Amino acid sequence: MDDVFSKLNEDEVKTLVKYMKQAEIVASGGVTGMQPPPRLELLPVEFKLDGPATYLSWSRRIIGALAGRSLDGYLTGEEKEPPIKTSNEWKAWRATHMSLYTWLLNSMIPSIATTVDGILSVKEIWEKLQKTYAGRGNNMRVFQIEQEIDAVCQGDRMVQEYAIELERLWAEYDHFSPVTVCNDPQCKSKEISAQRRTMQFLKHLNPSFDQRRAVLLAKAEIPTLDEAIATMIQEESRMKLLSDTTGLPGVRSALMVSNTSGSENRKCYNCGEAGHFKNACPKPSKEREYGGRGQTRGRGRGGRRGARGGYQANLMVAKEEEGTKVVFTEEDQALLEILRRKQRAADDTSFMSRGNTATYAYSATSTSNTNTLASTPEWIIDSGASRHVTGNASEFSSYTHLSMPESIQIADGTIQPVVGIGTVKCTDSVTLSNVLHAPSFPVNLLSISSIIHQLKCVVSFDIPKVIFQEKGTGRRLGTGTWHSGLWYLDREGLDSALASMVEGIDVRGSRMSYEDLLILHHQRMGHASYGILSRVYPHLFEKADKTKLVCDACEFGKLTKSSYASSGHRSSHAFDVIHSDVWGPCPTSSINGYRYFVSFIDCFSRVTWLYLMRKKNEVFACFKDFHRAVQTQYGAVVKVLRSDNGTEYANMTFRAYLSDQGIQHQTTRPYTPAQTGVAEGRTKIF
Repeated sequence: MDDVFSKLNEDEVKTLVKYMKQAEIVASGGVTGMQPPPRLELLPVEFKLDGPATYLSWSRRIIGALAGRSLDGYLTGEEKEPPIKTSNEWKAWRATHMSLYTWLLNSMIPSIATTVDGILSVKEIWEKLQKTYAGRGNNMRVFQIEQEIDAVCQGDRMVQEYAIELERLWAEYDHFSPVTVCNDPQCKSKEISAQRRTMQFLKHLNPSFDQRRAVLLAKAEIPTLDEAIATMIQEESRMKLLSDTTGLPGVRSALMVSNTSGSENRKCYNCGEAGHFKNACPKPSKEREYGGRGQTRGRGRGGRRGARGGYQANLMVAKEEEGTKVVFTEEDQALLEILRRKQRAADDTSFMSRGNTATYAYSATSTSNTNTLASTPEWIIDSGASRHVTGNASEFSSYTHLSMPESIQIADGTIQPVVGIGTVKCTDSVTLSNVLHAPSFPVNLLSISSIIHQLKCVVSFDIPKVIFQEKGTGRRLGTGTWHSGLWYLDREGLDSALASMVEGIDVRGSRMSYEDLLILHHQRMGHASYGILSRVYPHLFEKADKTKLVCDACEFGKLTKSSYASSGHRSSHAFDVIHSDVWGPCPTSSINGYRYFVSFIDCFSRVTWLYLMRKKNEVFACFKDFHRAVQTQYGAVVKVLRSDNGTEYANMTFRAYLSDQGIQHQTTRPYTPAQTGVAEGRTKIF
C-alpha cells in the first residue's frame, strides 16, 4: 500500500482517501448511499452588470454573496469537478454548479448574458467577464474617473452623500489604476495619498463649513478622512439644529437685547402696520435719502438713533435697497445686481468683546452669504472693531508669525487663534498695518480707530459714500460704499465701478456719462489737457470713450488754417521757372555770422540751391551767382522767377537786372503765401 501512495500526487491521494472513507461507510451498513444535497437558495442580485462602469461594484457583491455560503471556490476553480460522473458527489457538485450558473447569468443584463450563456463553466464565465470588463490598467478609464473626482462638489447633497460619492470614485480609481496600491500601514506613499483625499474632501464642501474647516486644518496633524467626515457630519447636524430652533427667520446668530414692552401693539412709522418697527420694516422707506427721523448717519453698526422700543442694541437689519431716486441704465442695474448677489446680507448683527479682541457684523440669513464675504477680498469698515482682522492669508504683503499666540472671540462665542500679524495693501493709498491673521475668521474687518491712528486721516460717513481724507491737505486717501447695511472699502473690481458710478451722479440725481463728467472737470480746471486729467481721474478716464472727449473752445482756440491742395503743375523744361523764398533772421548766428538763407528751386526737377546770407539785402547777389551758374554749367535759360513781394525782390536794382536778362518776375498777391507753395514748403523743411 505504501508503494501505491508513493506513486500518487497530492490531489490523487486526497481523492483516493475520500472514496475509501465512503466505501467503509457503505461496508459498515450505516448508510446505503450518499444523501441528496440540500437545495441551494441564493438571493437575486439587484445590482446588475451592465458594463465596465458597474463591474467593480457588481463583482464585489457576487464574491461576497458566494463567500458567505463557502461557494466562492466555484469561481476561482478551487472547487473542482469530481472525476467519477456516476458518483453521488459529482451529482451534488453538478447541482450546485448549475444553480450558480443560472444565478450568475441572472445577475447580468440580457445583452451581456447572451455573450457567455454558451460557456457552461462558472469559472470560465467569471474569467471572461474579468478580462472583458475589469479594465485594470485602463488609462482612459483612470482619466475619466479623475475628471469625475475633480468635478464632484457637495452642492445640495448631505455631507454623508457627498462622502459616499467620493469614496466610490476613489475605490474605482484604485481598481483601474495601473499603479499598485501599497497595503503596508507604515508606507509613506499611502499616508500621503490619504492626506490628499482628506484635503480634496474638505476642499469641495459648501462655504457654510468654512469656519469648521479652518479649525480642523489649524491642527498640527492632518486628520484622517474618517475623522474629517465625522466632524463635518456633526457640524451639519449643529447648523440644522440652529436653523430649526431659531425664532427669527432672518437672524440665526444674532446677539441682541429685546424690549418687548408693548412692541406688538406699536405701529410702524414707515408703513403704518402693527407688529414691527420702522428699522425692521420690509417695505421701502418713505423718507428722503438724507436726513429724516431716526436716520442712521455716520454709524456703521449698533442700534438706531432715535428708536423707540424694539431691539435696543447690537442688531442691524439689512434690507433690499429699494425706492432709490437715482436713475440708472440697464448696464448699471446689471452691475448693481451682481454686487448685491455677491455681498447681500439679509440681517446683520454685531458682537462686541473686550480687551484685545475684535468685533464684526455677522449676517446669518444664509450660511452661504456669510462665507461669501470671507471668500472675497472685501473689507468691512467697522467703527466698533479695535484691530484690523482678516482670515485670508493671501491679503498680506508682509507677514510675521506670533511667538506668543493670541486669540479673538467671534459672534458665536468661540475663541479662535491669531497666528500672525502683518501689513495689508488694500489700495495704492490705503495700507493697513498690524493686521491680525485669524485663519478661521469669516470676514475682513477694517477698524476705524486703527486707521485714523495709522494714516492720520479724517473719516466722513454719508450715504452712500464714506471718505478717508488726509489731515491738513484734505487729499482723498480712499472711499467706501454703503450697501446691505454695511460699509465696504472700495477696491478694484465691482466696488471701484460702483464708486465711479456714484461719483458720476450730479446734484440733480441724474446719471452723467463718464465723458460728460470728464469734460466738466476739464472746463473747471481751466481746459487742462486730457493727459493731466488721466492722471487726476484715472478711474473715470479708463471707462470713458476717448473719441467723445471733444471741447469746442479748445478746438476753435487751437485751429490753424487748412492746407491748400497742391496743383501738381510743373514746367516742361528744366530751369524754365525758378521758385525762390527767403528765411530769417535766425536767433543764433552761425560761426561765420550767417543768419538768413535764400532758396532757388527748379520747377521742373524740384532741385534746390541754397545760399547763406548775413543780411537780407544779399538776395540780389545770390541770384546773379545762381543765374550765371545755370547758364555756364547747364547751358539753360531762366525764363520766369516766382517769389513773394518782399523788398529783397521788389526793388529797382533787381527789376533792372531781370529786365536786361529777359526774365519775367511773377509775384504773389499780398497775404497769399500759398501761391508760392513750392518755395514755402521747402523753407519749412529746411
